[in-house]
Amino acid sequence: MLVVVAGSHGVGKTTILKRCAGYKEMKSVVVGDLMLEEAEKIGFRGGKDKIRRMKPEQQVKLREAVFRRISRLRGNYIIDTHFVVGSEGRYVQGLPYSVIRLLKNVGGLICIDAPTKEIIGRQVSDKSRKREIEEEMFVDAERTMNMSVSSYLSWYLDVPMYFIENRNGRLEESVRTFKNAVSALING
Repeated sequence: MLVVVAGSHGVGKTTILKRCAGYKEMKSVVVGDLMLEEAEKIGFRGGKDKIRRMKPEQQVKLREAVFRRISRLRGNYIIDTHFVVGSEGRYVQGLPYSVIRLLKNVGGLICIDAPTKEIIGRQVSDKSRKREIEEEMFVDAERTMNMSVSSYLSWYLDVPMYFIENRNGRLEESVRTFKNAVSALING
């Protein structure tokens, strides 16, 4: 079973997933890492934070290659990805129909979110990456799109959707909520 976990960059997805490593024997796959692997095969250099600036048609090819790989996974996996990928006011679907149709065993969706100012603060303070820092209106727009896309995908795939608010200073609460959601998805 695949559990798709998504949210805006800087919302804390990877931080939560690291805290839940091995929970219920779930393995994690970071779509951005696989995208970078695929991009490097065709000569791309610049790190995964620069992939969002590639031409849309290049992103589509990379995404489809990555999700073909993911579709062949067996066992329980958490897929760390984005419902929407934004860059300077331009947005593309992180999970368009062309890749969703490849995934036959999605058991549920988890959308992780946080208040806009907290997301921007995390983007600014994260020195481990070269993140693009978005203006408030763009982060707000992306958050709204994430909720819309996750709601649609939940309906389309006929799977449950969980929403987790990852507030500053409440990481343990977010981790506990995430584990409860995963347990519910695994146990049906």
